Amino acid sequence: MAIDLEDANDGIRVLTLAGTDRSGYLDTPALHELTERLQGLATDAGLRVLLIRGNEGMFCRGRKGAQGLTKASAVAEDLNAILQVNAAMDALAVPVLCALEGEAFGFGFGLTAQSDYAVAAEGTLLSLPEMSHGLPPLIVLSYLFRFVPYKRAIELAVSSRQIGPQEAMAAGIVTEIVPKGEAVARALAVARQLAGFDAGSLAALRKFDNAFGEHLACAAFESGPGQRAVRLFDLLPGVIERCAEDFDRFGVERAVGQQRDNRHRYLWIAAARRVMTVRQRMRETCAGGGLRSSPSDGVCPIFEDSGCAISSCRPSATATPKR
Repeated sequence: MAIDLEDANDGIRVLTLAGTDRSGYLDTPALHELTERLQGLATDAGLRVLLIRGNEGMFCRGRKGAQGLTKASAVAEDLNAILQVNAAMDALAVPVLCALEGEAFGFGFGLTAQSDYAVAAEGTLLSLPEMSHGLPPLIVLSYLFRFVPYKRAIELAVSSRQIGPQEAMAAGIVTEIVPKGEAVARALAVARQLAGFDAGSLAALRKFDNAFGEHLACAAFESGPGQRAVRLFDLLPGVIERCAEDFDRFGVERAVGQQRDNRHRYLWIAAARRVMTVRQRMRETCAGGGLRSSPSDGVCPIFEDSGCAISSCRPSATATPKR
């Protein structure tokens, strides 16, 4: 199996990314397996903390996409595997930790960025190598701005360069650095500390951070490289559900401009879809917290100083604004 799961006691579960053929690379079936593991953990009543680690000193060398795909629907299915993992991680109500040794490339980089706490060993290398293969890492960028300033994220994406743990920590991707070979032990120690806190409080904290932190990332994405993608999604809200093979007939070719390759086109759509999903999640979180949408009020009570992109939320008559 490409994904191993073990019980580390005290409500801590450990997922090991062994990779396809224990190589450290994850192909599409391995991503489906990871999604199934995460979905199973979401229903684990005893789960308090999840730790994700690599195998034999290697966190994750990246994703190996299917080769030779010519139909847009096949490309869509292949790339959807990434979105399914992201959605399964978002659904977890517990803190997610990553223990990095060796390499965290591509998908491994994105997984680390999305975690709540990342421990990296000295000598670890992180990279977004997609551009060197002719593919923009738009899915990662759709949430990376939550953690990394816009210009730094763009530089990491276009350069495909490898960075060490010190630079990753300065950028906000890594939480702390330990000597080589000690990442898992340190991450387990942090996991045990977190597992001792009130489970309900941790779940509320994670839900709040995910909803509103990702909203800020979406705002940055919409004002930058994802602007065309968001316009495209607003124009064709049902394009994903209809059929990827019908992209041209629904005008996607013209809307995307020069991005004519099926894989490029679907990356734009996938990134836009994540943005819109987070928008909806934020609205639901606002409603659950006693906030309501109001077209007459242009100020969000939570992000009033940063210009909330969600069309105006304001406190309901019986709610206390969450600041």
